[in-house]
Amino acid sequence: MGLRLFVAIELPEVVLDALRGIQDQLKGRAGAELVRWVEPEGIHLTLKFLGDTREDLLPQLEAGIGEACSGVRPIALRLGRAGAFPSPRRPRVIWVGLEPVEGDDSLSRLQERIEAFSERLGFRREERPFTPHLTLGRLREERAAGAASQAARLLVEPPEVPPLSFTAQGVSLMRSTLRPAGAVYTRVLRVPLAGPD
Repeated sequence: MGLRLFVAIELPEVVLDALRGIQDQLKGRAGAELVRWVEPEGIHLTLKFLGDTREDLLPQLEAGIGEACSGVRPIALRLGRAGAFPSPRRPRVIWVGLEPVEGDDSLSRLQERIEAFSERLGFRREERPFTPHLTLGRLREERAAGAASQAARLLVEPPEVPPLSFTAQGVSLMRSTLRPAGAVYTRVLRVPLAGPD
């Protein structure tokens, strides 16, 4: 059994506090009991989920992340609207989107570089388009009759999302350890975004 890994951007405390506030708004609505809410401390922007990974690949992953981050300046991002996958009317995952400030496409380019080196190492390419989002919660009882339609009431009126911006300063390789109370995330390594030398 290897390490359960993913590549992500960790969030500053001010953003985690804002996400906690959005969750609190939603928790007061009908349908909130159907959602397993993510602890705000565990929320991050996933760039690539690697899954079960052999430990001997760690040096190659570190090199790949370093190469992907090479020449990339810190990325200015802002919180966007709240939404759900696959749709607000049939929510399985409730999220807050992230948007680049001033239309900068650095985040998409960085994610594609991470996807490319991961594929070279034998990880399967993600087929869905990259949609930068921060997961607030997941539907608990997807198969229960009417659960999705009940949970859809959560987003009939969008929660208030503060106009908050922050700068992503680095990319982290994270380990996810599954526990009965939920996943615990630990940083394995971090590569700073420093821009051109």
